[in-house]
Amino acid sequence: FYTPGTNDIANGEAILTLTALPQFPCSINIEDSLTLDITNLPDVNSGDDVTICEDENCQLNGQVTNYLLIQWLTSGDGTFNNSVVLNPVYSPGPEDIETGSVILTLSAIPFSPCTEMQQDSLILSIIKQPVSDAGPDATVPSGDSYHLAGSAENYESLLWTTSGDGIFSDTGIPDPFYTPGEQDIANAGVELTLTASPISPCSFSFSDTMILSIDTTTGIDLSKQVRSLRVFPNPGNGILHITLPRELINLSCNLRIFSLNGKPLLNDSFIAEPGLTGTAVLTYDISDFPNGSYIILLSTPDKRKWQTKIIVKKE
Repeated sequence: FYTPGTNDIANGEAILTLTALPQFPCSINIEDSLTLDITNLPDVNSGDDVTICEDENCQLNGQVTNYLLIQWLTSGDGTFNNSVVLNPVYSPGPEDIETGSVILTLSAIPFSPCTEMQQDSLILSIIKQPVSDAGPDATVPSGDSYHLAGSAENYESLLWTTSGDGIFSDTGIPDPFYTPGEQDIANAGVELTLTASPISPCSFSFSDTMILSIDTTTGIDLSKQVRSLRVFPNPGNGILHITLPRELINLSCNLRIFSLNGKPLLNDSFIAEPGLTGTAVLTYDISDFPNGSYIILLSTPDKRKWQTKIIVKKE
């Protein structure tokens, strides 16, 4: 048996010679040679590990020598735009994004007589976009601080900002306390925004805003948590539809609309009667409301409350 050496493999061949030495009195050696052709196995390099944002695709740049055919494979559910070229583009699938990573493998089939497929893999890491939730709109008595209920995911840092002059106990955590300032109280409300900054290589921040109303004129009991109320269209400038929670069907209710400075614009008491779909939907004409933001507050005699913000925006 002959085992090719490093130089043989590098040269792709080796010349093997068999020499027969004569018996005395003959003196001439007899030789015969053959060429051993050596087919190299594929040399496969899939490239370095890569990190992308969830809304991006990955440009691959594989390198292979001594191959007959190649193919890219994925451990996830994404797709290649062409899996049999060295530099395809890979689009992550939903499972890839949810898992946060996927293994991409470059396989090469050798020339005959070699039969052993060669492979190399890389890890594609996928960073999700940030998401923030400033929490539901709420109302706080004048002179009190409010404990915010924000939350966020997939962020590098957080930042609370105010449209007014109040103070946060900490602007970089999801749930600080906010103490309204004099301007906030004078306006009977303030917008508070929670912004989540992205983790590299993602580049877009995500912001969400809640309305903190300040009770200076209504005398409403705020001892229970205010829940969100569904309205549409929002923004609107004509007929406003308000869908009531099913738990209020056939109960006595009161609905009021205020401007952000506490001025009452509508006060309606009614029995929540179900429609054909089993839900109660109220309609109000807000076409004469000036452009701006307004607070809708729905309450029941047992002090349950639902609240939301609407925006009037005329052409």
